[in-house]
Amino acid sequence: MSKLIYSIADKFTENSLEGENPMKIAVYQMNIRCGKPDENHANVEQFLRKASARKADLAVLPEMWPTGFDLKNTKRYLADHAHKAILPRLSELAREMHIDIMAGSMLHEDVGKVHNTASYISQTGAVLAEYSKMHLYPLMFEDKFLTPGSVHKVFSTRFCPTAMAICYDLRFPEIFRRYALDGAHLVLVGAEWPAGHIGAMREIARIRALENQYFLVLVNSVGQTCDYNLGGLSAIYDPVGRPILECGDKEEIAYAEIDLAKIDKARTALPALKSYRADIDWL
Repeated sequence: MSKLIYSIADKFTENSLEGENPMKIAVYQMNIRCGKPDENHANVEQFLRKASARKADLAVLPEMWPTGFDLKNTKRYLADHAHKAILPRLSELAREMHIDIMAGSMLHEDVGKVHNTASYISQTGAVLAEYSKMHLYPLMFEDKFLTPGSVHKVFSTRFCPTAMAICYDLRFPEIFRRYALDGAHLVLVGAEWPAGHIGAMREIARIRALENQYFLVLVNSVGQTCDYNLGGLSAIYDPVGRPILECGDKEEIAYAEIDLAKIDKARTALPALKSYRADIDWL
């Protein structure tokens, strides 16, 4: 067993909740081992076991956790550690531990094109949804190696209508508004956001939750990974933009409870989404 898990801060937020059945979320702010999918997978499995032991309902992973942005070796990872090989193992773990998993994102080849793809796995092991990153980050050369996705949708889970996005997508508000208009109550975002821009990440994520009146879970990577220094500061924001959970700049596992009833209360108190001018072609 890796020694890593014993160095991770394991904390639970203390929030007073109005709902009788709060949703318990575990996040893994992970220091990804560049180009070492077996080691990363072993650490993720330990995280999932800890989250299950703490009775978490949903475990959330960061962007590109199996390999980091070691994109020059994309072909090797697709051959040896393909999305199609990792996902079945995560499905087995979801069934074994009775936990839903937002499996961050990983390389995924489809019809000869390689995407940065996030997956949502239910506690039954079923893959409920996949989302390929629509906006590729040029400063980390994604646009040189990967193909952007074009489909985004809200899907049903045992908790609520849910959607996914990945890292750089946060800078493009249109997709997050589309999710709100399509009924999302929870948006899950995996990231590998560089430390040099980390303040912007947290503020943008807070605003996305506030302006769309839903919960937003942001899980970033942390530390030196491949050629990048990643900033951490993972967080969960409620429908009025208040932080339910805020992580620091070190590797850690953290837990929080969210009360989904707050969404209807926020949207009733200020029905901003009902004021949206859907009759105007904004783009």
